[in-house]
Amino acid sequence: MNETKEQFDTNTLIENIKDYASLKARLITLSVTENTANLLASLITKGAVLLFVLMFCLFSSIALALYLGQEMQNHALGFIAVAGIYLFLGLIIFLIKDKYLEKPLINSIIQNFLKSSNDDKVDNQN
Repeated sequence: MNETKEQFDTNTLIENIKDYASLKARLITLSVTENTANLLASLITKGAVLLFVLMFCLFSSIALALYLGQEMQNHALGFIAVAGIYLFLGLIIFLIKDKYLEKPLINSIIQNFLKSSNDDKVDNQN
């Protein structure tokens, strides 16, 4: 009788461990799926906004180049002037990128990652 009870307890324990492992694998799969969906949604929306901003910049640049070309009475000079403006802005960004662009961007990514990791921990505790 005692041997049967121990065997029953062992079988129950093994079944519980298998159920736990299965549920844990399912939880990890759902967590990865949720994080992937959030990442893709964020990329798509930010990509759409970036596309419209780039289109605005493109058409504004063309308009400015045509206006400057009309004022200088040579359209080529207008486009060269706009290219010079972009070259100047590009050099400034290149010079300040380490301090003002890369580090804040890295910190922002780390904060977002830690925030999502902490949210997962809070959800698991409840």
